[in-house]
Amino acid sequence: MNRSSREEAEAGKDLSKWIGHTVSYLDEDMSFSEIYGPLPASIRHFRNLESITGSDCPFLPLPDELGELSQLIRISFTNVKIAKLPETIGDLAQLAILDVNAGGLESIPESVGQLHSLRELSLWQNRIRHLPGGISQLQGLSVLDLSDNNLGSRASSLEALSGLSGLRSLNLRGNRLRGISERVGLLDLESLNLSCNYLSNDRLAIRPGSFPNLKHLSLSLNQLLDLPEFVFSCKGLESLSLEHNLIAALPPDIRERLPNLSRIAIAGNPMTELPEGIERFTRPDLSKQ
Repeated sequence: MNRSSREEAEAGKDLSKWIGHTVSYLDEDMSFSEIYGPLPASIRHFRNLESITGSDCPFLPLPDELGELSQLIRISFTNVKIAKLPETIGDLAQLAILDVNAGGLESIPESVGQLHSLRELSLWQNRIRHLPGGISQLQGLSVLDLSDNNLGSRASSLEALSGLSGLRSLNLRGNRLRGISERVGLLDLESLNLSCNYLSNDRLAIRPGSFPNLKHLSLSLNQLLDLPEFVFSCKGLESLSLEHNLIAALPPDIRERLPNLSRIAIAGNPMTELPEGIERFTRPDLSKQ
């Protein structure tokens, strides 16, 4: 047995002791659930690992040695309580998917900007208050889910997202957003969820033309009095959710200004009448789709 094999065998024993039974892993994949305690530093000896998945772990600190797994492509944790991600995560040059959901994270390390292979970043239901400037370096990122966090009330809090030139889907549902800066613009974005925030017309400073390829937009459960002007520059918009705002009327020419619109949700607004021809496009449950 060569040195590498011996190290991996010892690491396997270490991990088995940590889990309490044989760890579930094949050459490239490792998975676990319902574990308590820090991930052992000996994980670094599994140099061929491409995927680590975990679920339902009440306490799981991650060691700096995680950054030594140079072949790692996917990290996926759900309901795994992680105080923080190690700064060394930026050393995972091959990482394409990073999912840490319902984990109690309060921040994103600046080093995440070094993950140039990252395509999907999902951090829903955590405690994140702000975004690091380094996130703007993720040029290849296609999907970003930051729903149900604590992203703050300052309109400038999302400006770092403007550097994400490849982003297609952005979910910011259920944060504490009260406004969005005019500097936020994503030319290739197709899906944007801003529902369940505190957005108002006077602080929603998005410039017309900021999302020219947008197809799906949710603004439900906010404090809007009117349909924001930037929406009319999204000529390819197909679905629009405005449920549970304070909108008293829709523009009479909405169909002409949004020619591709096929679904609109308006329930929970104080509207007494609709523009002619719009009734057949309404969907009361659009924001849930």
